[in-house]
Amino acid sequence: MTFLTIALLLGAGVLAGMLASIVGGAAVVVYPTMIMAGVLPQAAAVSNLVAIMPGIMLAALSDRTQLPPFNRAFLG
Repeated sequence: MTFLTIALLLGAGVLAGMLASIVGGAAVVVYPTMIMAGVLPQAAAVSNLVAIMPGIMLAALSDRTQLPPFNRAFLG
């Protein structure tokens, strides 16, 4: 792995982190960058999902307070 590839992936990671914290959608930056770096498409898709999943789960947990209360009427 060359220095340029490492710098490209590092820059994409920082940009994706900033993008995910503001509006979400970091996969738009990470996936094409991984393809450009030479990662196979299937491996890039799986790696992208695994890398972004913790942020998605934490965002869902933090927004949980905005959901209506869960009761029997919710299931009806």
